[in-house]
Amino acid sequence: MGFYLCLVYTLQKWNEPLEKKHRLLICSDNMMIDFYVVDADCLIHYDIPSNKQNFSMRFSVLQNSSNVMINKERSTYIFLSNNTKDMLQLPKVVEVMKSFGNGKVDPILQKHAKNLTDSLEKEKINCFFCSEIQQFGYCSRPMSCKSRHILFKQLDEPGVNIPRSGIAIVKILNVYDASHMSAKLLKLNCTNNVNDEQHWSNVVDYTDTINHKLSSYFSKRDSEVLHENPKPGDMVAVQVESTSIKMIDTAYFRALVINVVDNNTANSKVMVKLIDEGYIETISKWKVFVLPDMLKSVHTTTVDMFVASIKPIGFDKTWPTQANHCLIKHLKDVNICNNTIIVKVKMALGTTIWIKKMYEKYWDTDLKKYGLREILPEILLNTGYADMNFEHIGNLTELSVSAGIAKPLLLKNSFEDKKELSIEEYMSLYKLPQP
Repeated sequence: MGFYLCLVYTLQKWNEPLEKKHRLLICSDNMMIDFYVVDADCLIHYDIPSNKQNFSMRFSVLQNSSNVMINKERSTYIFLSNNTKDMLQLPKVVEVMKSFGNGKVDPILQKHAKNLTDSLEKEKINCFFCSEIQQFGYCSRPMSCKSRHILFKQLDEPGVNIPRSGIAIVKILNVYDASHMSAKLLKLNCTNNVNDEQHWSNVVDYTDTINHKLSSYFSKRDSEVLHENPKPGDMVAVQVESTSIKMIDTAYFRALVINVVDNNTANSKVMVKLIDEGYIETISKWKVFVLPDMLKSVHTTTVDMFVASIKPIGFDKTWPTQANHCLIKHLKDVNICNNTIIVKVKMALGTTIWIKKMYEKYWDTDLKKYGLREILPEILLNTGYADMNFEHIGNLTELSVSAGIAKPLLLKNSFEDKKELSIEEYMSLYKLPQP
């Protein structure tokens, strides 16, 4: 009863007409819901709640704000102390400021948030690089995504057999979606001329040798040493039933652990990427074995392949099923006709390449000569499934330069001679708003 009377009294006071004074209400998130205030002119956060829903709910107090109606602005202040717990929330706060404010955030604050984010990202060295950045150039949920969003030279430097530019003849192994495939490198050409016939060099493929050595090694039953506690990124040997996937009849394959599924059950499943076959499989943890060191260092000629600078039409983050089927059907026709696939390589990281174009080389029976027909990105753009993504490669290149993998094209002006405020100095400039 006492709480109810207090609530009624507070609401009455809040709704009284104002003359010259401002009214201030201090309350917790739970109390705010009971008060149901929707016409505040200014919202002040003294912390960032761990519950995302509570944080979003706070902004409901501004929905009928007089400031919003007259000035088309929302007044919001967020205060953080210099303790470690609060400072770890700085990147999240900056993102909130971009979303709920006018989009402008002080460059000093942005830089300190980025430095803090980079420090946190460096702790993810054992995580996979974010798949959304690979495919589209940015992550839609950077604050909650468990993948890493920076590159490491020791992990992401392209192998000696992975082309960073030029053209390549490939064999498509698997289609994940309309702009992501796995492929086997067959021939490389350092030129960008798809009509060139003279400068091709064969790619040495060790897949048969690897599979033979795996079969020979595991033919002895005592060689099957279970890989205990598999973690993402571990290179292992796996035993896969030959009838479950369309590939050569070999029982053991090199693989990378992607994720552990049903970890708390007796028969946990492990999702793995078959390194040399270009497939992803989910298998029992009892089929994951220690890979001999002699087979870990052998370079693969199988790559992940993304189409550069395109994205699904609209704001979708996934390709429609029709777009995927369109590409699969086209590639199936190429395979039936035994035609050659040529790609223009835009850039490479690790065992992943980004292609600018994909062509089909076919025999023209009328002209009695070979012709070229563009497959990607033309069929996706012409059918209305895709739109241009101009930031895609630029963002990847920036990350590559930051990791020391690629060299910057232009030297930027240096401002090192100018004194820059520390985060403590910057925060000391701001005081509580005065009524």
